[in-house]
Amino acid sequence: MSNTINERVLTIKEEHLELLKMAREKIMANKDNFDNCANEVIPVLEYDNENIKKYEAMVNAQELVVNLTKQILDAKDVEEMVAIRKKINYYINKIKGELKKREVSQEITDTYQGEVTSLRKSISGYIRFFKREDNICEIERLSNNYENLSLEEMDNLKKCLKRENNYNKRNIKAFKDEEIIKQEEVKEENKPIYKLIGDVYYEIENNTSNSNIPTSMDIEEENIKSEVSLIQERTLKMNAKDLTYEETNDYFNECINNFVSQYDVKETINYQKNNVGKNILTFFQNIPKYIHNKKAIQNMKKDYYLFYRGSDLKSFMVYMRKRNSIQNGLKCIFSNSHLFSNDIAYLNEHENCAKWMHDYCVQKSLPIWVKQRVY
Repeated sequence: MSNTINERVLTIKEEHLELLKMAREKIMANKDNFDNCANEVIPVLEYDNENIKKYEAMVNAQELVVNLTKQILDAKDVEEMVAIRKKINYYINKIKGELKKREVSQEITDTYQGEVTSLRKSISGYIRFFKREDNICEIERLSNNYENLSLEEMDNLKKCLKRENNYNKRNIKAFKDEEIIKQEEVKEENKPIYKLIGDVYYEIENNTSNSNIPTSMDIEEENIKSEVSLIQERTLKMNAKDLTYEETNDYFNECINNFVSQYDVKETINYQKNNVGKNILTFFQNIPKYIHNKKAIQNMKKDYYLFYRGSDLKSFMVYMRKRNSIQNGLKCIFSNSHLFSNDIAYLNEHENCAKWMHDYCVQKSLPIWVKQRVY
């Protein structure tokens, strides 16, 4: 009987460690999500030179939340965790209060609150799981002295074993179910898309480089070929790796003009090299455009997943996301420091957009359309 009890105790301890590991991973993920969200939200507060100290206090509060979250995972007892959690809540509420005071849009406030709720919930869950170690210690104490236990103590041990086993399995299942839901969401994004071309519905593959589906452009081209015997242009699908930028320059610039018009993209102001004062002003002038373009990027993303998965839209969408990043904008303010990397400097010049899109398609081995004269 004792060996059976010992095996059950060992199983419970292993499940408890697995539960703590899952909870730690969730905290780290939510910590990163909060940090990314704060990077987008805090600059929207639009502080000027007179109250820059308050802006710095918000940035400092964000950093403290991130660092304190890491400290919770290093804490050795519940009391220490609870004390750290109080500090985290204080700095979270400090940022939240400033958002309310500045009358930031409800959409931004809701986004921040969503990340905060997730972080707080994961921390509370971790502390709850950590508290169960007292129960496990009691189980171990009883099991180590099993031969000398009274009938009442034996019965209590069995109840404790059953309770902890059910608790661990229930919460581990909850974590796994949550992961399954996330995977299903990814599958939903990647599910086949059907497009009506002529009188036929074609399935559009997620990997467009392997797609042999005729497009309306193909059909139109064939119609022209059958009707016109004069010199004309045809559009070919080729891997970007096989083409130089000079061969794709006109193509990408035409795509850029179309997307800028279609999605109402606002052109942001370039930052200047070694001019912090000018760049601070530029940053605040760009913030409304960052916010406007963020909605445009969301529309691009929706269209990309639902209607059109061309490499031109994909590369332009990624470029816009990077160029309109508030975090990258902050790095551009200090253009004479190591933060102003070659990549950031490259994105700073909108004239580089076509070249950037070409390089991205080459790096990702994406197909692009090019026009050639045929006879």
